[in-house]
Amino acid sequence: MTKTDAQMDRKAFVTLRFAGDDLDPREISAILPVEPTRAHRKGEEFVSGPHAGKLWGRTGIWFLATDNLVPSDNLGDHLAFLRDLLYPEPTDAGRITKLRDILRRAHSHVHITCFWRGDTGETAPRIPGWFAAASKRLAADIEIDFAVQDRDRVPETAKAVEYGQRLLNAAIDLVGDAKVELDDQWARHPQVVALTILCRSICNFRASLRLAQDEQVVEARALVRLMYENVLWLNMVKLRGSQFVEEMRQDEFANRKALAQLTMRLTGRHGGDVNAPGALKLRSILKDLRTDHPEAKQLQAQAIAADGELEMIYFEYRRFSLDAVHCSVTALGRHLSGKHSDGRSELTLSVIANASPEEVLNTIMHANHALLCAAVGANELVRCESSNTALSGLWSEFEASGWRQ
Repeated sequence: MTKTDAQMDRKAFVTLRFAGDDLDPREISAILPVEPTRAHRKGEEFVSGPHAGKLWGRTGIWFLATDNLVPSDNLGDHLAFLRDLLYPEPTDAGRITKLRDILRRAHSHVHITCFWRGDTGETAPRIPGWFAAASKRLAADIEIDFAVQDRDRVPETAKAVEYGQRLLNAAIDLVGDAKVELDDQWARHPQVVALTILCRSICNFRASLRLAQDEQVVEARALVRLMYENVLWLNMVKLRGSQFVEEMRQDEFANRKALAQLTMRLTGRHGGDVNAPGALKLRSILKDLRTDHPEAKQLQAQAIAADGELEMIYFEYRRFSLDAVHCSVTALGRHLSGKHSDGRSELTLSVIANASPEEVLNTIMHANHALLCAAVGANELVRCESSNTALSGLWSEFEASGWRQ
């Protein structure tokens, strides 16, 4: 399950974030006995996510999220975990004292965000006084992000859309600012290929965002599936460079050969003249493909994901294929709804596929995630410093908003 989906199920979690240009996260880890979700010094290269590439830290960060540490939907349990992390015993403020000393020396600050998602009519929790008091001694800022999972989620959807627009601008800026030293590879240069994949992702993203806002969720998710495929291919360009670009060319030749063979079979099967000038030309093309590219074979997304250790991206690729791209029972079921009352059953067929507000938000989150992964992956190849700063900030914001994958 991805973080975006978990967010629909996990009703509550808390994040703890230490940040500052002079912060060395190893000092925080020496005090708090827990593995951080993310940690790096300013300017240090770090892996931005399990499904993306690398960035360079805009500032020093030690970041922890409790969603994978506390198996509970009760916000109080997550707050208690954080309190016990900071205060191993009720009167033991030793960790707090050491942390405050680090924050003072490193000119850094600490920020706590509390997330909660409730059902319609459910009362939002309150931040207990004991937690506010425990945090005060650390001089931590506390932010509250509470919402109800129904039409009341529209403000969060608007937030995700606004984020997506800024991400889109950053991706376009990366394409414009990237500097590529062309050589004899020309358009086959891995950096050029990476940027063209990013351009494809940008176009997919623009359309998917518009469709999702129009509640055309199936169509939007079909495009998100293309974006996840882009991430798989881009990751292999990053890992294998010119070798994978050549594999892409061989995939192209294999598909052209298969299409030419199918055309010849259909021509003969349906009474066409296989000796007509057009058919003879096609035969010549097919012969050349067999001669010049005898080892041409098609690329397989599953194998690419395994080679690049992106199985979770492949999982999303397959899931979006099932529920949006293919003519599957799952996809067709989106057009049906039923109800039973007074001994009667009614089946309703909808021209526009049914979609909940949660799924609209989920689709936008996945689109944001896929474009962010593509932009980070492309920038890892072209290493555009200005784009690194923008993407690093956007990745941190993605995490801080509770949208991590």
